[in-house]
Amino acid sequence: MKKHGRSPFRFEASWLKHAGFIPFVQNIWPSLPGSSTTDRLKHLATELRKWSREHIGQLFSQIEDLKGKLLAIQNCVPTTDTLVNEVAITVKLN
Repeated sequence: MKKHGRSPFRFEASWLKHAGFIPFVQNIWPSLPGSSTTDRLKHLATELRKWSREHIGQLFSQIEDLKGKLLAIQNCVPTTDTLVNEVAITVKLN
């Protein structure tokens, strides 16, 4: 079945862990158009979708890249370098 229209806005709790989230909302809130809180929240939702694509979307691709590198390292013959790299990548993923 084909999906029509925009999906409903969903707040992601993980956004709160991103260092740039709170400053982004604090900076953008005063400039949002609308006379009511409801109007401003609708505009904020649009801006948060953009922000999420730019910041969180990159995070997901970085995680997938690290997982690929980790798998490649784990399939290699263990050396000091590969073990150091494996630990470094594992720390980044956690």
